[in-house]
Amino acid sequence: MAKCDITTAAEMDQCDDFFNLQMTLQSTIVLEVNTVKNRLKHGSISTSKFALVDDDSLQDIIESADSDNTKKQVKYATKIFEDYLAATQMDLTTVHQLPNSTPDDILAKFYASSRQQNGTKYNKKSMSAIRFGLQYQFLNSVKKVDNIKHADFNNSLCVFKSFAATLKKDG
Repeated sequence: MAKCDITTAAEMDQCDDFFNLQMTLQSTIVLEVNTVKNRLKHGSISTSKFALVDDDSLQDIIESADSDNTKKQVKYATKIFEDYLAATQMDLTTVHQLPNSTPDDILAKFYASSRQQNGTKYNKKSMSAIRFGLQYQFLNSVKKVDNIKHADFNNSLCVFKSFAATLKKDG
């Protein structure tokens, strides 16, 4: 415990503040030491030149690479696409297993028929965001294909560009 020569109430308050600060610092140091010990134990840091990273740590690195907004956008675009697929009696897993020409046709129809919940068309910016969310989803799926740049997705690219031009005209 901290030793203080106390002669006034103000000095007593200062002594209490100092003691509380000292205790907070000690608990923070203990917490940090325990965190480092735990990370050393599980292989996510090392005292040598190379840290041996376990699979969980590697997955954490991969998942933390994307911002929260990117994750939200991908989730939003995927949900809209899954809703469309459900309306056409399909599912995303099946789409990823098909040859590229079939998802290309599905995406072309999706772009042309997408509407908001109130029945109005999405604006161009929203459709572009949905498209890029789906691009990310396709790139990180089992298929690992770029549905925007891959030559097999030319039909959906043409439909998207045409539909985006009409959306731009409409406002």
